[in-house]
Amino acid sequence: LPPPPPLLLLLLLAAAAPRAGALRMKILGGGGGHPADRRSAVRDAVSVGLGLGLAGMGTTAAPQELIEEAPLPSAAANAQAGDLDFRARAADRAHVFMLRRGGFGGKGSPFAAPLALSSSMEELAASDLLFLGEHHDSDEDHRLQASMVRQLQNYNGKRKIGVGLEMVQAQFQPVLDAYTAGKITDAELFEQTQWADRWRWPFESYLPLLHTVRDMGGDLVALNTNSESIRKVESAGLGGLSRAEVQQYVCDPDGFARTAADPVFLQYVKGLLLPSYLLHAQMGVLRASITGDRLEEDITFANFFAARILWDETMATRAVRYIQKNPGAQLVVVAGGDHVRYGYGIPVRAARIAPALGLNRIDVKTAMLNPTDVAQGLAAVSRLELELPREREANEDPLPWQKTPLLADYLVYSRPLVLKENQA
Repeated sequence: LPPPPPLLLLLLLAAAAPRAGALRMKILGGGGGHPADRRSAVRDAVSVGLGLGLAGMGTTAAPQELIEEAPLPSAAANAQAGDLDFRARAADRAHVFMLRRGGFGGKGSPFAAPLALSSSMEELAASDLLFLGEHHDSDEDHRLQASMVRQLQNYNGKRKIGVGLEMVQAQFQPVLDAYTAGKITDAELFEQTQWADRWRWPFESYLPLLHTVRDMGGDLVALNTNSESIRKVESAGLGGLSRAEVQQYVCDPDGFARTAADPVFLQYVKGLLLPSYLLHAQMGVLRASITGDRLEEDITFANFFAARILWDETMATRAVRYIQKNPGAQLVVVAGGDHVRYGYGIPVRAARIAPALGLNRIDVKTAMLNPTDVAQGLAAVSRLELELPREREANEDPLPWQKTPLLADYLVYSRPLVLKENQA
């Protein structure tokens, strides 16, 4: 039997690839041309990637919020009035901030409210799926993850905790099981998951988290799509996968297609996925596949997009299946920040997949870890978008506030920060 019509719609990505390649040249070629022409080229490229008609690009609002580390003596001496522009309801030191909307009925601008560490851990421990958005190259983030998992275990008591890893592909779940059972060493885990070839970020940085889960008797869950499948999608779109491969990763094909048509998701594509693609192009890395093979041409936006949504759908599906197979358990998902921020990478997919797998009530929470320039030790003022930018053209209404997602439910920092109100 043919696949359901919504899935067929997504499979059109493969046929759209050549057109996307031509449009990519328009987008990246030089700085000339009228801005409206460039917006149209971007709009068309996104449309090709989705296999759907999208609204125009419009303009992106400037970031409204700033954050700094709680002043140390040296920092305080150099502080200048007006440096801070972070709308918060308090200026107390805190490790954790909850994002909410102000105004009557919660219809105003987003703000970050500091929480006591004990209160925040209690709230996070009550979730079924907790997504932690990390910087892959930050040892500080990885130590924070291990610390949070230990604290969640303390609050959860006898509740089972698992940690889902973007870093490990689905085919290596037996290796993770052997590791948590104490049957293989760190070195064997590194070798048998083919970490050096399939992830490449330093293995040693993740050891605090891996040791924490193993020592407390928790589960490690391999979340990611197998590279062999991603390589096919990078070359031929979703149409490059067999029906069996699609079913391995996508358990809710109708919902998978509906997500691609969600107006908020389209804003997410324009605000995060398309800039990511353009950055990859500028860096010259679109000629290499995820498996390290050299390609004759750049990966098209259509196929880049298809690989990314398959990646996210796979992680969401495997996360929910863990909860399905372990009733009452909590899964902490560790993934790159772009898979977590604004919810439209993995979290929204997980919430949508849960009912398809028979889970009618599932509590999903998100937290961004150290969302400032960690490389500068959290000392520099950094810009944070607390809500998804609402892009529009002059004749198009923006997304209503109710549908504009916030950066995350929580911001979690390794060291206490102070947020101050806008001085303007």
